[in-house]
Amino acid sequence: MQKARKAIEIAAATKAGAGIRITAIPTITSPLGAKAQALRDSMGRDLELDEKLLNVAAAAPVAAMIESWAILKKNVVETAKLHGFEPPGGSNSEVKQALFYLTTRVLDSQDVMIGVYSLTTAMQKVEQKPDAEVSIRDAQDFVRYCMAIVADLSFDVDKVITSEARE
Repeated sequence: MQKARKAIEIAAATKAGAGIRITAIPTITSPLGAKAQALRDSMGRDLELDEKLLNVAAAAPVAAMIESWAILKKNVVETAKLHGFEPPGGSNSEVKQALFYLTTRVLDSQDVMIGVYSLTTAMQKVEQKPDAEVSIRDAQDFVRYCMAIVADLSFDVDKVITSEARE
């Protein structure tokens, strides 16, 4: 069992009455904890990119949807891998299998699965008809939904980090 060190940063305010602020910054030393931190950081960057895609959707709705969908699929698979999922090989079913793994072995609800399958349906309509007319609002809603699912997965990754920091 690996132990995680905790660094405590104590910052005392110089102004009268401001008090003392204590912030715990966990230092992760286990490989799983380090992997979880890297994934969480990557998810943060992905959420920032999705935020930018909301603006892209005004000019190129389908392109914004495709990029946001790719970000979501990557995060589903990476979150499942963090929890021990071993992908069978590079195929589109990898996302489905990772999603099934997360739903049955990791997550407390089926919300992520339901969300991803809902978005899958929307993406299939766009992929089947490349010149599909997608409204700006629909594309932005799609991107927001992808963001919400990535954020939900990041909360699960945070649980891994927290549990590794306690050990």
